[in-house]
Amino acid sequence: MIKGETLILRRAVRADIPRFLKWQTDEEVSYLSGGRFIPQEDLERKLSQPFPESLLFIIQIKERPIGYLSFYNIRWKDRIGEFGVVIGEKDCWNKLYGLDVYATFLDYAFNTLNMHKLYGTVVEYNERPIRLIEKGGGNKEGILKEYIFKDGRYYDMYMYSFSQKEYLEAKEKASKEGLKKFWLWRKKDDQNKGIDKGV
Repeated sequence: MIKGETLILRRAVRADIPRFLKWQTDEEVSYLSGGRFIPQEDLERKLSQPFPESLLFIIQIKERPIGYLSFYNIRWKDRIGEFGVVIGEKDCWNKLYGLDVYATFLDYAFNTLNMHKLYGTVVEYNERPIRLIEKGGGNKEGILKEYIFKDGRYYDMYMYSFSQKEYLEAKEKASKEGLKKFWLWRKKDDQNKGIDKGV
């Protein structure tokens, strides 16, 4: 169990599979995630791997599961992996839980797992996580052009990364300056202004 400021991340278990399927088949949730779907048989396989290439976490507020974080395509030798966040309970949108999820997971990945670099992709029309990632230290690595077909047209997929080096440097700098949310960094301090607005 990984504790954040307002939530916890706990390892998913087989009993969570109906929750995954519920969230993934919700029309609005699916639209914002670009229609990505983990079939039930893949969920069962991922949750039974002894030394997994992927980890699934449930995002929980007190006793209530509200979404999940998927950490996958993990290359343990290279210390690189890809992750994605889904807030499946729509009454929890726009309440800043996404900020805490990113903060909690980055700290765990870089300090506990000693990962070197993390990647994530976001479809271009999902503006909330794009603002969060860009203001929270993510580096735009590239664009997968016309990657998702929705509503009669193609949309791009943006790829972002977070590096351990930048994260630890930001943490050290924030510690010296007495800042609380050291995980919200950019190369220019004024880009942090307004981070909590609209995400």
